[in-house]
Amino acid sequence: EPVNDDARRIHLSTARQVGIKGGNKCQPGTTRVLTGRGMVAISDVKLGDVVPALGVKGVVTATYNSLGSVPVYRIRTKRGYVMHGSAEHPVRMAPSGARAWHGSQYADTATARWVELAAAKSGEYIRLAFLGAFPKACEISPADAYFLGLMTGDGSWCGPNASMSLTTADEELVDWMQCYLGARGIHTGVGSKRGTTARDVRWCRKEFKALVASWGVVFHRSTTKRLPESIWLGTRDVIAAFIRGYADTDGCATTKPSVVWTSASEGLLADVQTLLLRFAILSSRRANKPDGRFRSWRLEITGTNLRRYARDIGFMVPRKARRLPAPESRRKPQWMKWDRVVSVERVADEVVYGLTVSPDPLYEADGFLQHNS
Repeated sequence: EPVNDDARRIHLSTARQVGIKGGNKCQPGTTRVLTGRGMVAISDVKLGDVVPALGVKGVVTATYNSLGSVPVYRIRTKRGYVMHGSAEHPVRMAPSGARAWHGSQYADTATARWVELAAAKSGEYIRLAFLGAFPKACEISPADAYFLGLMTGDGSWCGPNASMSLTTADEELVDWMQCYLGARGIHTGVGSKRGTTARDVRWCRKEFKALVASWGVVFHRSTTKRLPESIWLGTRDVIAAFIRGYADTDGCATTKPSVVWTSASEGLLADVQTLLLRFAILSSRRANKPDGRFRSWRLEITGTNLRRYARDIGFMVPRKARRLPAPESRRKPQWMKWDRVVSVERVADEVVYGLTVSPDPLYEADGFLQHNS
């Protein structure tokens, strides 16, 4: 419910966007909301956007912001999922239930309720969100997305005079990159890395780099890499192709078995972890032990979720594909819909945004089930 009569009038208005002094149960502008157009930053959600949640398609009837900065809190879960929001933002929580045979606890979903974010407690469970409809079309193809995945993993965007390169020890990726760029009329050069088995594929074309930038790629260094905007707005095939390309380069198929990514960019792995939820694939993200001044993070998929990964995404590189378990034979619902909260803390003051959704006051954002603000 709106906090007062003034907020209620705004809540029910049809204005494109309005301001509410002090905020009203909202989230930072970078929060990604699942819509019919893809996963859109909440600051860019428009009136009329379809926002599916739990199989029901709601429609955005109002958007608003807090005018000024308000305290923002962060919830972090055991698997590494993170949600930000104002103190009043409602989150779906459940207390710990009975212990299982191995000593762990599960969510007591029968007593789940909506609570204000600042009042959420460590040790309780928060509701995650899976699947949701994918856009039927987008601006890039699966081949473009696979290229972006390769470059996000082992590519360099930052050479002089619009030059770019990919470094890999897999001949399949060298051949694929040459074929992809050749189809665009781009000449490539291939060289060996001294003292290693890796090879460099290099090219330079200003028009192509401008095209890549239009796909939402920001040419950051390794520590600040993030997901390109075009992938957030991608179809199912486009998102799967991007993750596959990123796994073929930066991913490791272990004998455990598992799929593991290690990156200097915490934000990039958080983005990929959210994308995997679109396929009902749970993963775990944590910080590695610091190596001097260098910090890195790890994202891992195991068990039943790895069989889902093998079915819906997989690898193109044969040596990695051979280590995957047999794909899940049929699509099963993801039964683990809750994750345990390990911390709730105030982190910053920011402008926050909110939505009014009808008829059901639910939407999905950043991998969590959210309530109409």
